[in-house]
This record gives sequence, C-alpha cells and structure tokens, in this order.
Amino acid sequence: MENPGAFILDQYEELTDLATDGHVVKLVRQKISGQLYVKKSLKRYDAETYGALAKAALPGIPKIHYQCEDEGRLIVIEDYIHGRTLEDDLQLGPIPGVRVREIALSLCQILEGLHSLTPPIVHRDLKPSNVMITESGTVKLIDFNAARQVKPAQVEDTHKLGTPGYAAPEQFGFSQSDARSDVYAMGILLNVLLTGKHPQEALAPRPFGAIITRCTQLAPEQRYQSVTALKMVVKALPLRRPKVSGAGRTHQAPENPSSIRESWALPGFRSHILWKSILAVLGYLFIGYCVLTPGGKDYGTPFLNFSNQLYMGLALLSVVFFTCNYRGLRDCFPFMKSDNMVLRVIFGLLWCFLLICIFAVINICIQQIASH
Repeated sequence: MENPGAFILDQYEELTDLATDGHVVKLVRQKISGQLYVKKSLKRYDAETYGALAKAALPGIPKIHYQCEDEGRLIVIEDYIHGRTLEDDLQLGPIPGVRVREIALSLCQILEGLHSLTPPIVHRDLKPSNVMITESGTVKLIDFNAARQVKPAQVEDTHKLGTPGYAAPEQFGFSQSDARSDVYAMGILLNVLLTGKHPQEALAPRPFGAIITRCTQLAPEQRYQSVTALKMVVKALPLRRPKVSGAGRTHQAPENPSSIRESWALPGFRSHILWKSILAVLGYLFIGYCVLTPGGKDYGTPFLNFSNQLYMGLALLSVVFFTCNYRGLRDCFPFMKSDNMVLRVIFGLLWCFLLICIFAVINICIQQIASH
C-alpha cells in the first residue's frame, strides 16, 4: 500500500532552497492550486510542539498545513510569508522607537497566544531574522524549530537550542525554559532594533533601556514574569523617538529610511525587490499614458475628455491599491481577511468591480453637471 504521507508530499513541487542551517527548507508550489508554501525537513525537532501549533492555528505565525515523520526527520508544510525580515530592515540602520514599540506590541500579542496554550509553547529563538513584516505591514513570527512545550515536571530543557546572544541562560541547561525565556529574548531584540547592538555593547536609553535591562536579567525571577506584563509597560511608553547611548556617549538614533517610507511607499516599492519595482514603474507609466493620451471618443470639451481619462487612471489605481493592500486598504473590506482563499478571490473580484463602478458613477455625474 502506498504511503499516504508520500502521496501528499508529492502534491508539492520544489522550486528553490530557502535555508541551509542544518535543516532543509524549500519553497514549494502546490500542483493543483498553484499556491506557494514552505517545506521543511528538520533534523532536530519536537513533533508534539509542531502538532500543537498546527492544531492551534494561531494568528501571527505561519499556518501548518501538513506534517509527518520520515526517516528521522520531521517534514512540515506551512504557509509562505511574503515580506522581509527585521534583519533586512536593520541593514539600513537602527529602527525608530515609535516603530519598535509597534513591533514589540505585535510580538507580545503573538507570544501571548503561544504562552496561553495548554501546555504553553515558548519560541526560544526570537531574533531579527525570525520576525517578518508582510507586504501589508503585519508582523509575523516564524521559525519554530527551537520551540518547545513547557512541562511542569521537567527540570531542564531536553534540547539545548537557541541563538547565542539572544537565548536566555536557562536554554543552555541551567533550568527549564518558560515564558520568561521569550521575555529575555524580547529584551535583546528590542535593543538590537533600537541601537543595532546587543545591550552589553550599547544599551538603549530610558525608557527603553530600563525595560530592556529588566527583560535581560540572568535570573528569570527578576524579569517581567509574562509577555502580558511586558506588553503593558511597552504600551505605556511615550510616542517619541528615543536616543541611543553607547561608549559613554548619547546621540540621536538615525532615522531608518525604510521605516519612514514604509507606510507611504507605493505598491511595488515597499519590499525593495528590483523586479517588483521595475514592474511597478511600467504599470504606473501605463496608467499615466491612459490619463494623458486622448481616447477615441470626443466628449465635446477638453475638460470632459480629460475627466474621462482621469476616471480611467483613478479606477486603475484603486484596483492596484486594493489588490496590493496599500496601507491596509484591502483588509478594510469584508471577507478579505478570511482563511478561505476561494472566498477571498471571489470577494476580491467583486470589490474591484465595485471600485471601478464607483469611479464610473462619479465620472458620469461630472459629465452630466459639466454638460448643463
């Protein structure tokens, strides 16, 4: 009898490698739907943890669609997250405090969901490369290869995993990891985002510095005892750009151009991917051509002719902004955040049609008013 796991995995076509850090991670395409996914083949893993994640289907993490054990490895099929990592953003310099605060609150929300499971799950590998920002600006936590379930009867971690510099001391055999281990990593992460350095090299000033110092205490009892407590403190921070202190000096943290432009950059220029930018330039040139080039029909006056051409341009732009979820536009429409892809496609087409109709009605009204 054919192995059902092999039959399911055969439905995914391997496209390219995504990582080579001891695990095999590939970008795959589902042959029937054409949807992109990530296929992981893990040497070190906790099957129970991945099973719990698949069952919980929490927001803010990649959805796990299938998993099976095969020849000492765990094979996982999960969502492919389109976007960039915080590590990519840091290439342009430290991130402004206001943006770091937003990221921290989103991560705390995700971690709250993980820590509230029964038994709780700790991520144990919070770092810039494991936090993604989607094309719509949503924060996602990825890479659960080091994650584990907290078991009250266990004295220390079975597998000592995590990234040195970010992992809490207890992850290296001192005691069992728990929610406070993720609090420790959050402190390191916040400091790196604000200064580009670890706290030992350059501690971010108050109020962030005080929060980071408490998060990164060696003794878990001296840290914030939950991400909920950390979230409340971060939420109360004033919305101002912090300074960076290091090597005995205090200076203004440089603004991150990526963060400044992010929310307002036009579709095609948000991810800093060359082919998308080229495609966007061609698309916007086409829209400009539609607006500036006279059509075949003469509406009687230059104003009415231009009004009709402008309608075409605005209608096309509205469809582009909706499709690309510019500044969260698409998410404001009903059913567009549904987990059902078919439902999203159907209603996406419907909303695009309605947007075009709205601009058509506006154009007709303008034509009627101008002709009288």
